[in-house]
Amino acid sequence: MTAAVRLAGVSKSFGKVPAVADVSLEVAPGELVALVGPSGCGKSTLLLLLAGLLEPDAGTIEVGGRLVAGPRTWVPPEERRVGVVFQDAALFPHLRVADNVAFGVPRGRERAARVAELLELVDLPDLGRRYPHELSGGQQQRVALARALAPSPSVVLFDEAFGNLDSGLRTSIREATVAALHETGAAGVFVTHDQVEALAVGDRVAVMRRGRFEHVAEPATAFHEPASRFSATLLGEADFVPGTGDGAAVDTELGRLAATPASTGAVEVMLRPHEVTFTPGGSAVVDRREFRGASYVYTLRLPSGALVRSIQPHTVDVPVGALVTAAVEAGHPVRAFPPR
Repeated sequence: MTAAVRLAGVSKSFGKVPAVADVSLEVAPGELVALVGPSGCGKSTLLLLLAGLLEPDAGTIEVGGRLVAGPRTWVPPEERRVGVVFQDAALFPHLRVADNVAFGVPRGRERAARVAELLELVDLPDLGRRYPHELSGGQQQRVALARALAPSPSVVLFDEAFGNLDSGLRTSIREATVAALHETGAAGVFVTHDQVEALAVGDRVAVMRRGRFEHVAEPATAFHEPASRFSATLLGEADFVPGTGDGAAVDTELGRLAATPASTGAVEVMLRPHEVTFTPGGSAVVDRREFRGASYVYTLRLPSGALVRSIQPHTVDVPVGALVTAAVEAGHPVRAFPPR
């Protein structure tokens, strides 16, 4: 099957600063890949390279099996079959909604029908005559998505597209966007710094750091079996507890734990707060707690002085200073790393 997007050895520097360094990635038709990383890691630069708004210094880029960037090859953005949705929607303020969407549709007898189809797809069938300033932020993003889908692109790129929306609206627009992409069969590449969004949206998650991919994997694998400590902490809260592996499991002060990869000697195991539980009485101390509405996040100080967090329902009300016994209920092997 021809990849919707293929990058091979792509690099881009600004002066002496490498923004993207020897990146390779394939995105299958209909697949959604979430690029996640801190500010300055290169994820937006990579998106601009895909869109044709920047030219790579090295490597090749293919869209729908067609070479669009490489040695002696350069295809301009408007000829790449790539749609882009930016954070601010970037709609034409002087054009009505229908005209914004029609901007990417070739002229002809089917143009009006195509616009109506797209507005129906993004659940805005009756708003075609409004102007962008008459829409909510979420509605504007839906129009931007319809416009990006108008020319039937191979891939749609999203650059922090939901960052300006409040959390509740952000979730609903995100779900509508994923549904629309699946409906059309277009691939999607989402750039985000929000790990929850990356895990929720992506069929795969690509963690970027300093212009390179630290880990590319399905969300569950990226979360539970991160390739590095950086990936572990980027994709969620994580604590690290020392232990000793014997090839079969790892002995820690929280008990003997199944771990991956199989390790011998000194290691540190990664624990997510939802994997740590506790019972009253013992030698660990509740160091602090944070109320999060539906839950508390307790920080427990173990006898060694190591700190681990534990998420508990709001009905578990334990005061700071209480003595408890901590345990691990991960339901899967925990991730082991070499000690720092």
